[in-house]
Amino acid sequence: MPVKTYSFRKRLYTIFYALLVIQLIGFAVYASIFSYSLRRSVFRESRDTLSLYNVQIGQNLQSVDYYLTELFNYNPEISLVATLSDTSEHYGDVIRINNQFEFIINSFPSIIGLYAYFPNSDTWIACSSDYQTRQTLQPFLLNQFRNKQERASLQEVNGLYWIPYEFEDSTCFVKVFDQNGAILGAWTDIECLTASLTSLKNLNTIICFIDETGHILPMGSASPFPDQPDLQIPVHTTRDDYQILKIDGERYLALTEEMPYCRFYLAALVPLTNIDGTWRRSATYLVLSLLITALVLLLASRILSRFFSRTLGLMSNVTDAILRGESEKRIDLENQDCEEIRQIADAYNHMLDSIQSLKINVYEEQLNKRTFQLYALRSQIAPHFLINCLNMISYLADGAQDHTLLIRQMIETLSKHLRYTLSTRDSVPLSEELLYHDNYVALSELRFPGCITYEKEVDERALNARAFPLLLIMLTENTFKYNLVMGEPLKLIVRVEVNEAGDRIHLVHIDSGEGYPQDFLDRYSNEGEEYFDAPDGQHIGIRNNIQRLKLYFGETAEIKFSNEPGLGARVDIDIPLLPLSESERLNQETNKEAIIS
Repeated sequence: MPVKTYSFRKRLYTIFYALLVIQLIGFAVYASIFSYSLRRSVFRESRDTLSLYNVQIGQNLQSVDYYLTELFNYNPEISLVATLSDTSEHYGDVIRINNQFEFIINSFPSIIGLYAYFPNSDTWIACSSDYQTRQTLQPFLLNQFRNKQERASLQEVNGLYWIPYEFEDSTCFVKVFDQNGAILGAWTDIECLTASLTSLKNLNTIICFIDETGHILPMGSASPFPDQPDLQIPVHTTRDDYQILKIDGERYLALTEEMPYCRFYLAALVPLTNIDGTWRRSATYLVLSLLITALVLLLASRILSRFFSRTLGLMSNVTDAILRGESEKRIDLENQDCEEIRQIADAYNHMLDSIQSLKINVYEEQLNKRTFQLYALRSQIAPHFLINCLNMISYLADGAQDHTLLIRQMIETLSKHLRYTLSTRDSVPLSEELLYHDNYVALSELRFPGCITYEKEVDERALNARAFPLLLIMLTENTFKYNLVMGEPLKLIVRVEVNEAGDRIHLVHIDSGEGYPQDFLDRYSNEGEEYFDAPDGQHIGIRNNIQRLKLYFGETAEIKFSNEPGLGARVDIDIPLLPLSESERLNQETNKEAIIS
C-alpha cells in the first residue's frame, strides 16, 4: 500500500499567512489611534530640530571666523605674502598656507572650502573638499575679488555675515575678511549647510532657504519647485506659528527659522502624507514586528521540531558513526513519508558521498597552490635583464680563451645577483645592499664594457643600518634600462651620508642619462596617491620601491625625484638610521653566506 505524503511547506505557509493577517490588523489599529498625536509631535520635533540646527551651524561657522581671525593675527606667512608684489621667491610660504588649509578644512563640516587672495601679487590660494567647486566656483570668486568695485562693496560687510552669490542656478555663501592687504574667507552652499538635518530629510522634508519675502533661493538641480518660480512661503515670527500649504496637489506643514549668520530664513516643508512615517511610529512598529516574528519563529520551531526530530536523530547517529571511522554510514529513507524530509536526508547522504572525494580535491588544490607560488617566485626575476645576459653569454661562447674567462665571470656574477633578488628576507643591512648593488653594476659592465663609470661614497656609520633588498638596485636597474646604450658613456654616482645627529641616512642616486621627463616630475612631485596611479603603466619598479619604502619606514621616510644640473636623473632618499642588533647582524651574515654559497 503506497504511503500517503503531504507537503510540510504548504502547512507552514498557511500558518505564516494567518499570522501575517493578524500583524497587519494590529498595525492598522495602532496607526489610527496615534495619527493625530503624531502630527503635533512631528511639528514640535521639526521646530526643535531647526532651532538646534541654527545653534550648531552658528557655532560651527563662528569657529571658522575665529580661525580666519587667528590667521590674520598670528600667521607670519599671511602677513609676508600680503606685502609681496611677486611671490615667486616665496613659493614655500604659499605652499604652507595651502597645507594649513588642507589640514584644517575637515575640522569645519559646515563649509566646503577655504581661500586666501592677495591683491598685491594677485595670488590665489584655495582648498576645497569638493572637486566641482575647484573647477567652477573658485575661478568665479577670484574674478569677484579682482573687481575693485566688488571689493569696495565687500568692505561694508567685512566679516559681519555670509554673503550670498547666485552661481550656475544655485546659491553659495561666502565669508570675507579683508584687511592688511589680504582677503581671507570660506565658502559653502545650501546642500552643505543642511547636511546635518537628516532627521527631517528622513521624513522626505523639503529643506530650502528663503528671503524676507518668502521666495526660495536658487538651489540648482535640487530646487524643490522648479515649475513655480514665484512661489512664496510665509515667514513666521513665533515658535508656535506654522501653516499648512498646498503645493502641486501635495499638503505640507510649513515652518521657518531665522538664521543668525546671514539675512535669510531656513524653511522646512514636511509632507503630511509622510508624517505617519516618523521614527517614533517606526520604532514602535519595529518592536511589534519583532514580537510577532518571535511568535512565528516559536511556532515554526515547534513544528519543525515535530517533523524533523526523527531525521535529525538519524543524522546525529550517522555523524557519530563517521567520527568513529564508519564512513559508509547513510540515512535510511525507506520509511520516510514527508517530501521535504526525504529531500533533506537525500541531500545529506549526497554530502557524505562528496566528502570522500573532497580529500583528493584538497590535495590537488595544494599542488596548484605550490605551482602558483613557484610561478610567483620566477616572476620576481627581471626577465629582460636575464634574457639579455644569457644572450650575451651565448654570443661569447665561441671557444675563444679570453671569452671563456669572461663567460665564467659573467655567470658567477649573474648567479650572485639572482640569488639575492630571489631572497625572501624583509630586511638586510645597508652594507649588503651596497655589496650586491656593486655586483649588479659589475654584471652590467660585463655586458657593456667601457660604457659605465661608477662612483661611490659611503659613510661607514650607515653600513650596519636597516634596509630592504633592492632599495638601490631597483633605481640603478631603471637607470640602465632607459639610458644604457652600447658605445655611449654613462656615469652613475651613489652617495650614502649620515646627518650630524647620527639618526638619519641620506641616499643620493645620480646618473648622466637624459633625466626624468617633466610629466614624470609633475606626477611624483608630491607624496600621495600619485605614487601608485600611473596611467601609462610605466615605472612600476619605482612605484613598488616607493610603496615598500613607506611601508617599511612609515611616514618618516622621504623620497624626491629631480634632475641634476649638468648630468641626468637624481633621486634623494632620506630614511631613519635603525641599526641592526648583534643577533640580527649574525643572522644576516648567515643568510648572506648561504646566498653566496
